[in-house]
Amino acid sequence: MGVFIFQKTLMMNKLFSVLFFLIHVWILTRGDAEVSCQLGQSCILPCSFTPGDDPAIHWIQLTLIKAKVHSYHDNKDHWVHQDQRFRGRTSLFKDQISKGNASLQLTGVMVQDEGRYQCFTSTITHKNTSLLTIRIECDAEVSCQFGQSCILPCRFTPGDDLVIHWFKMTPTNTKVHSYYDNKDHLEHQHQRFRGRTSLFQNQISKGNASLQLTGVMVQDEGPYRCLTSTITETGEFDINMKVYAPPQKINMKQTENQIICSSDGIYPEPDLSWSISPPSSRTFQNTTRVQETEELLYNISSSLTLSDGEDDLDYICTISTPSNQRRASWRRGRECSSSSGDISV
Repeated sequence: MGVFIFQKTLMMNKLFSVLFFLIHVWILTRGDAEVSCQLGQSCILPCSFTPGDDPAIHWIQLTLIKAKVHSYHDNKDHWVHQDQRFRGRTSLFKDQISKGNASLQLTGVMVQDEGRYQCFTSTITHKNTSLLTIRIECDAEVSCQFGQSCILPCRFTPGDDLVIHWFKMTPTNTKVHSYYDNKDHLEHQHQRFRGRTSLFQNQISKGNASLQLTGVMVQDEGPYRCLTSTITETGEFDINMKVYAPPQKINMKQTENQIICSSDGIYPEPDLSWSISPPSSRTFQNTTRVQETEELLYNISSSLTLSDGEDDLDYICTISTPSNQRRASWRRGRECSSSSGDISV
């Protein structure tokens, strides 16, 4: 009888142990938070604890080897065991630790940063573990203004024997920029990119393979690929470049019984519309012409026929592209005035 009671007690203890484990796992899983981080940007991983003496904070990425992300104890950071991929990219909010804030700031977010993280905190009286998951969002398109400089972002995990290749994704994969053996190699660079590309040399060792392109042209528009490799890893990142040239100035003048509205050097192909103030339901008699230049920009011009007895009206000409617009108004006997603005896409 005593043996039976002992076995039953042992069985119940095992059952309670399993139940406790399942509840613990369920609580941890349910407690997971999710953070969305933009590729190449900074991101904050939230974590809080009950303030107390001798705080210790340990951030770990839950990979197969549990990569150490950041450690803090004895009132200072400790980098000795930090995974090299996070070197120079993590920080705590020091002035907030005494208030129970153990949040981590991660800079230069990379694709490899995606995954599950653990924040472990302890004081003399409390211990706490919280879990969160990072999701990486990629702004896989950049908008670049015609004639200006533009940066195409690309990041990788730092390592030895680095190779970087940038291509414009055409049928022949146009070579844009190459870097290996610790220097640029431009002998096979397409002539259209000669003298217009550069890497951030002082940032390469930190995992920054972003490309700076100067003197942006319409022909630069399209998809690009960044290929990186080290002894231990290879990476591939695609990004699409959109080029825009907003209407900079609208010219308006009167010729006999017509108002002419025009603007030059716009991309993509713009639209032009007429309106009057105060508003009216009248139908406009206008003719609009669009011409493409050698630089693949657009010049647009429109003439509006005036009606007699409309001296007190403002004639408004609006020139717009998908992301920008500019308008100018004109009245007989008065100079034209203009305004511009961005359009949310």
